[in-house]
Amino acid sequence: MQATVKGFEVTISQGPQGFNATVPALPSCKACGDTHKEALANIPEEITEYLNTVRELNQGIADMKAGRTRPADEVFVDLRKKYNIPETD
Repeated sequence: MQATVKGFEVTISQGPQGFNATVPALPSCKACGDTHKEALANIPEEITEYLNTVRELNQGIADMKAGRTRPADEVFVDLRKKYNIPETD
């Protein structure tokens, strides 16, 4: 199953211990749940945490549409505005 969350494609799959939601554009960004709806409901927080971490580490994020890596700050600002993600300290 596929979905779009906070501008990112999310893949949901069933594993032996429940459902997993992963974001292919953000390596290691994933959430779990007992149902596909629960996994999907958990992924927005994981995306926000992922973006906060790469921003703190000053890493880039692949922009699949633009075909290049964008600075994390640039991606985060775009997503924060679009999805009303609060700023963090």
